[in-house]
Amino acid sequence: MPTTIMTPEEVMKYGKRIALMPEKNMKGRDTYFIEDGRLTRKEKVITGGIQSMFKDQSVSIEDIYPFIEMVFNRKTKGTVIARRHGNRESNENRQLPLKYTGRGMGGKLKAAQQSEVPKEVQLIRKVVRKNRKRQYYQEQHS
Repeated sequence: MPTTIMTPEEVMKYGKRIALMPEKNMKGRDTYFIEDGRLTRKEKVITGGIQSMFKDQSVSIEDIYPFIEMVFNRKTKGTVIARRHGNRESNENRQLPLKYTGRGMGGKLKAAQQSEVPKEVQLIRKVVRKNRKRQYYQEQHS
C-alpha cells in the first residue's frame, strides 16, 4: 500500500509548481517551478505597464522541503496534489507531513493498481461480441 506522505523525490517527480508557506508579515507566497529536475523561482516585474518574467536562482529541494505548503500537478497547473497544514513558525518547531490530496493519490495508485486482464477473459469478451453481432444480423434478415 502506498504511503500518503509525499517525499522530496516524489515532489520532483509528480510536481509542476510549488507554493511555500508565507513568511511572517508577508502577504504573498513564494512560488517555485520544477524545470529539468531543478527548482526555479520566477517573478513577474511590471515596468512601464509591460509585464515581464525573470528567473531567480535555483534552489535544492532539501532547502525548501520543510516549508512547502502546496504541490501542484505536473499536467494541470491548478490541481493541488499535496498539501501541508500549519504555518512556517509552527513547522520549524514540529514539522507536519506533506500529505497527498485525493487527486494526488490517484496518479500514484493508478500505476500500482493496473493489472492486465487475463487472456481468457479477453477471449470470452470477443466470443460474446461475435455472438451478439451474429444474433443481430439473424434478427435483421429473418
